[in-house]
Amino acid sequence: MKKSQSLDKYNILIKQILALHFSGCYITNKELLQIAKNIGIDEDLTDRETLLKKILTKAINENKEVEFFNELSKLLKNRFDIYSSLAKNFPNSIEIINIWMQKLRSLNLLIRQRIRMSPYE
Repeated sequence: MKKSQSLDKYNILIKQILALHFSGCYITNKELLQIAKNIGIDEDLTDRETLLKKILTKAINENKEVEFFNELSKLLKNRFDIYSSLAKNFPNSIEIINIWMQKLRSLNLLIRQRIRMSPYE
């Protein structure tokens, strides 16, 4: 299987992960590199989209796809906890923070669904 074919089923999800208006949070290159490190993948620093695609391709090729998505979910959960704390400490900002939190929930749901999908789909 070619690498580009491996990622075809993830193209929309990759864009959703990287799009602030969809995900509700900005995931940095450093955070992507940490996810890669956590699942035993070494990668060089590059732009976020290329980096995410390289890490995901390696995760797929090394059968670490589930681990990758679990690490990404952990990152989103951490960001959700930070937003919850902000909402508690800054009640006047709760409307906008709730929007970010809902976007994080939606993205995490998509990721959890991806983990449960059959690898043959």
